[in-house]
Amino acid sequence: MSGFMPPPEEVGEPFEGLHRDRLGRMTVRWYETVTRPAWKARPETVHCRRVERRKTRKPTPGDLDELDLIVDHEVPPTDMCEHCGAIEHLELHHWAPRHMFDDPDSWPRSMLCRHCHTTWHARVTPVMRRDDDPQP
Repeated sequence: MSGFMPPPEEVGEPFEGLHRDRLGRMTVRWYETVTRPAWKARPETVHCRRVERRKTRKPTPGDLDELDLIVDHEVPPTDMCEHCGAIEHLELHHWAPRHMFDDPDSWPRSMLCRHCHTTWHARVTPVMRRDDDPQP
């Protein structure tokens, strides 16, 4: 089969960069710059990808000043209920219940006012309870 192959990617030397998760926790991870040359209608692209074979570590105070933030997953805070728009008595709602998931904070969360939060649980999870909750 005859055909044109796209030009090969150019991969730079691995470097350390900062990664911020949804809770704002920072880690230092290894990345490499990948350049895909222009080909046909595709423009040249440059992006960073994580080098899986290298370990992550906690950042030192100097890292926070010296390293670039490569990945930012932090959820910006909201100052209103995402259902009704109320601005008082806000609570963080975990869509993955803490008692059912080992990693509930890696799942989406929403800010809900106390009324909407209570209403949601009353309708959607009326019999759900934690194992350590007292019996009614």
